[in-house]
Amino acid sequence: MVAINVERDVSTCYTEMLSHSAEPMNFPETCARPEGGAFICDVWEPRRTVRRCFKYGDDVGATFEEVQDAISVPYTYCSLNHMCIDKRMEFYQHLCKHWQC
Repeated sequence: MVAINVERDVSTCYTEMLSHSAEPMNFPETCARPEGGAFICDVWEPRRTVRRCFKYGDDVGATFEEVQDAISVPYTYCSLNHMCIDKRMEFYQHLCKHWQC
Protein backbone atom coordinates (compact mmCIF):
# COMPACT_ATOMS: atom_id res chain seq x y z
CA MET A 1 0.00 0.00 0.00
CA VAL A 2 1.39 3.40 -0.99
CA ALA A 3 0.26 5.25 2.16
CA ILE A 4 2.47 3.17 4.43
CA ASN A 5 5.55 3.86 2.31
CA VAL A 6 5.00 7.62 2.26
CA GLU A 7 3.93 8.20 5.85
CA ARG A 8 6.30 10.54 7.69
CA ASP A 9 6.46 12.10 11.14
CA VAL A 10 3.81 14.80 11.18
CA SER A 11 6.24 17.37 12.58
CA THR A 12 8.17 17.24 9.29
CA CYS A 13 5.07 18.09 7.27
CA TYR A 14 3.89 21.37 8.72
CA THR A 15 4.38 24.58 6.79
CA GLU A 16 2.95 28.05 7.23
CA MET A 17 0.55 27.56 4.34
CA LEU A 18 -1.96 24.83 5.08
CA SER A 19 -4.80 24.48 2.63
CA HIS A 20 -8.42 24.27 3.62
CA SER A 21 -9.48 20.88 4.97
CA ALA A 22 -11.55 18.50 2.92
CA GLU A 23 -11.97 14.88 2.01
CA PRO A 24 -8.78 13.74 0.24
CA MET A 25 -10.59 13.09 -3.04
CA ASN A 26 -12.00 16.64 -3.07
CA PHE A 27 -8.59 18.17 -3.80
CA PRO A 28 -8.28 18.65 -7.57
CA GLU A 29 -5.18 17.32 -9.32
CA THR A 30 -4.22 20.93 -10.02
CA CYS A 31 -3.34 21.20 -6.31
CA ALA A 32 -0.28 19.00 -6.82
CA ARG A 33 3.03 20.81 -6.64
CA PRO A 34 5.88 19.67 -8.90
CA GLU A 35 8.33 19.71 -5.99
CA GLY A 36 6.03 17.58 -3.82
CA GLY A 37 4.08 18.17 -0.66
CA ALA A 38 2.02 16.31 1.90
CA PHE A 39 -1.47 15.46 3.04
CA ILE A 40 -1.98 16.00 6.78
CA CYS A 41 -4.92 13.90 7.93
CA ASP A 42 -6.86 13.78 11.19
CA VAL A 43 -7.76 10.44 12.73
CA TRP A 44 -10.35 10.52 15.48
CA GLU A 45 -9.64 8.07 18.27
CA PRO A 46 -11.86 7.64 21.34
CA ARG A 47 -9.98 10.12 23.55
CA ARG A 48 -7.95 12.21 21.11
CA THR A 49 -7.36 13.30 17.57
CA VAL A 50 -4.20 12.03 15.92
CA ARG A 51 -2.60 13.71 12.92
CA ARG A 52 -0.80 11.69 10.27
CA CYS A 53 1.32 12.89 7.39
CA PHE A 54 1.54 11.33 3.94
CA LYS A 55 4.07 12.87 1.56
CA TYR A 56 4.05 12.83 -2.22
CA GLY A 57 6.72 13.72 -4.76
CA ASP A 58 9.92 12.41 -6.28
CA ASP A 59 11.71 12.16 -2.92
CA VAL A 60 9.20 9.53 -1.70
CA GLY A 61 8.48 7.95 -5.09
CA ALA A 62 4.72 8.53 -5.14
CA THR A 63 2.58 10.97 -7.09
CA PHE A 64 -0.12 13.24 -5.70
CA GLU A 65 -2.77 11.00 -7.27
CA GLU A 66 -1.28 7.76 -5.88
CA VAL A 67 -1.23 9.08 -2.34
CA GLN A 68 -4.66 10.66 -2.73
CA ASP A 69 -6.12 7.33 -3.89
CA ALA A 70 -4.43 5.38 -1.09
CA ILE A 71 -5.65 7.61 1.74
CA SER A 72 -9.13 8.42 0.42
CA VAL A 73 -10.86 5.48 2.10
CA PRO A 74 -9.30 5.37 5.57
CA TYR A 75 -8.93 9.15 6.00
CA THR A 76 -11.89 11.45 5.52
CA TYR A 77 -10.50 14.78 6.70
CA CYS A 78 -7.16 16.07 5.41
CA SER A 79 -5.34 19.29 4.58
CA LEU A 80 -2.45 19.89 2.23
CA ASN A 81 0.75 21.37 3.63
CA HIS A 82 0.68 23.97 0.88
CA MET A 83 -1.89 26.23 -0.69
CA CYS A 84 -4.24 24.80 -3.26
CA ILE A 85 -5.68 27.34 -5.63
CA ASP A 86 -7.82 25.91 -8.35
CA LYS A 87 -8.88 27.86 -11.44
CA ARG A 88 -12.00 29.25 -9.76
CA MET A 89 -9.94 30.76 -6.95
CA GLU A 90 -7.42 32.20 -9.42
CA PHE A 91 -10.29 33.98 -11.19
CA TYR A 92 -11.61 35.32 -7.87
CA GLN A 93 -8.17 36.58 -6.87
CA HIS A 94 -7.80 38.24 -10.27
CA LEU A 95 -11.09 40.10 -9.70
CA CYS A 96 -10.07 41.09 -6.19
CA LYS A 97 -6.87 42.70 -7.40
CA HIS A 98 -8.92 45.09 -9.50
CA TRP A 99 -11.77 45.68 -7.05
CA GLN A 100 -9.80 45.76 -3.77
CA CYS A 101 -11.62 42.84 -2.11
